Amino acid sequence: MDSSFSLKTQDRPEVVGVIDIGSNSIKSLVARRDSAGFPQGIYEHAEETRLSGGISGNPPLISQQTIEAGISSIVSLLEGMERFQPERIQLVATSAVRDAANQELFAKAILQRTGQSLQILSGHDEALGIAAGLQSDPAFRHESELSVFDIGGGSLEHINFQSGKIAQAISTELGAVRMTQRFIQNPQNPIIEKEMHAIRKHTLEVLREAGVQPRITAKAVGTGGGFTITRRILAMRGVGKASGDSPIISVENLRGIFENLYPMLWNERSNLSGLPRTRADIYPAAIATLLALAEYLEVDRFYHSYYNLRYGIARLMMLGKPITDREDT
Repeated sequence: MDSSFSLKTQDRPEVVGVIDIGSNSIKSLVARRDSAGFPQGIYEHAEETRLSGGISGNPPLISQQTIEAGISSIVSLLEGMERFQPERIQLVATSAVRDAANQELFAKAILQRTGQSLQILSGHDEALGIAAGLQSDPAFRHESELSVFDIGGGSLEHINFQSGKIAQAISTELGAVRMTQRFIQNPQNPIIEKEMHAIRKHTLEVLREAGVQPRITAKAVGTGGGFTITRRILAMRGVGKASGDSPIISVENLRGIFENLYPMLWNERSNLSGLPRTRADIYPAAIATLLALAEYLEVDRFYHSYYNLRYGIARLMMLGKPITDREDT
């Protein structure tokens, strides 16, 4: 399936709706163009529908039950967007769907039930969408040197900005669900040292092989579920600003959360303030991956942004631009 948008250059809507069908959850955004031309979120909602249960299968498949659950979530999200009357709506899917052997079946089922077509993004195009989202964040809009990482359930994307332009856009299979399924034998139990070492070793190897720049000097920015949940946990603990919410996530605080978390059983983790019960099984793998990433980059902190793929898709829709940089689309 073509992973690029078929947007006309003159089609520049003021209000758009985006549904991001991820590996862990399906999320919506309705955004309005602000005075500077960037998307301003006016409505967001999420449905916890894990499509990635079969991500490690041979071949990877989305079960019929999961397809039905996913479509039910999409219908609910579309209904929630109706009152904002978006001029355009775009559905996109990432790692779990693009890896699934039956992705066409899922896309056709969505079209039949909702009348909406699905764009399945390549890893590279997902990274470009995340880049467009980050460029919409007022905190980073004018930064010329950035190293950006977005961790989801199936993949981890890296975007390297140099002189204000994208110098590198990479997608790696380092998502939290994928890492959990591969390295953690029983997520209901405490994480053992052997599993932690395996995640660290694999993460470092994948980053090296993918050509991610080590020992960076640029600001390291994190988006996606792993970073968002970490920020929420730290806010609950009153770490950071006086308000208890800071965009800075130090490696020291990451390590502190992990050391507190890994000896716990799943039911203990699921009661941790700020950690959704639906993520209690995969969050330890996410943190272990982020700690290995920080080691590889040789950084002592990440700067978190809420401006993610959905904002990037919204931005590109408003500009009438495709999400791909390929010349043949």
